[in-house]
Amino acid sequence: MIQYTQFNALKQLNAALATPTIFDQNQQWINRFYFNMLEDKLDSLSISEPDWLAIKTLAFTCPYIGGSAVYKARVLWGIEHPATHYDEIVICNSQGVYKGSNKLQEQINQLIAAQHRSQLEDKGLLLYPNPSQDKITIESLALMDASATVYIIDMLGNIVKKVALPAGIQKQVLDIKDLAQGVYMCEFFQFGKASLVQKLIKNN
Repeated sequence: MIQYTQFNALKQLNAALATPTIFDQNQQWINRFYFNMLEDKLDSLSISEPDWLAIKTLAFTCPYIGGSAVYKARVLWGIEHPATHYDEIVICNSQGVYKGSNKLQEQINQLIAAQHRSQLEDKGLLLYPNPSQDKITIESLALMDASATVYIIDMLGNIVKKVALPAGIQKQVLDIKDLAQGVYMCEFFQFGKASLVQKLIKNN
């Protein structure tokens, strides 16, 4: 049973969520109604007419545009309209998302790029893909200094790879094909201190 203090903490966490994309914004917005449902114990859900209209709009949005919050909106809409049917092909086609089309892939690519940029702005440094088989990319929001160095360390604390990065770049690809399969720590040093310490998984 969730305690009242835990419940309030969850509401505060939802309110404080970063919402850089429309997917995140929709998720945060719809979560608010679910918290209301829990507070009202499902028997006296008080949603205003404009909010019901907004829930309906989200429920009839293509999930590729609105994100997973679309499905939560459909659950809420189903409380008042239990017989509602959603034809995903009709809904998505009417909103410009066509199955197997380049436009859908374009939209997915734009979403991935936006999330990538948001993470980079938040952390300042990114290491990807992770896990990886042969190559990883380290990307910095700012230009790297002449002292920028990447250390890859095994679980025994041994430095198995050390790479000095060129100054004045923001992105560098590192070859890790020679590493054995396993878990490593990747440390990025610049200006004499670690700017990034991240677990790296090497696959075969």
